[in-house]
Amino acid sequence: MSIHLCLVLLCVTYLYIIFTVHIGIKHPDAVVETSSMSSIEPPDIHYRLSLPEATIDYGELSALQLESITYASQRHVVTLPSGDRAGFLIGDGAGVGKGRTLAGIIFENYLLGRKRSLWYVIFEREPNIQTGRLDINKLKYFIAV
Repeated sequence: MSIHLCLVLLCVTYLYIIFTVHIGIKHPDAVVETSSMSSIEPPDIHYRLSLPEATIDYGELSALQLESITYASQRHVVTLPSGDRAGFLIGDGAGVGKGRTLAGIIFENYLLGRKRSLWYVIFEREPNIQTGRLDINKLKYFIAV
């Protein structure tokens, strides 16, 4: 006799609405978050981006992507007790534009004199450095990759 255990997870999602950043254009796709994430207040933003106004105003990055870039940049200003710079993890799902967000973070750091970046991505398919180059070039950031 075998016993089958079935676990059903009910995940309630909410449409994600940006309250922290008031720049950029609306993200082209609907983005959702779980009920547990929506119950947490996001950190206050005190960082001002150095990205060119054209990048922000002409929709090269959406407001959602600019929010992530702002949070990442705010963390990169922090120096840890070890002397290392604080990092930032992007755990966005499909359709958010993680590549463009990473390209924006790299460019923001580049504008502030931080010329070295590590773009570490785990692909389900074979890694392709061309993907990173394309995202950077789409944003008209001509940085050596």
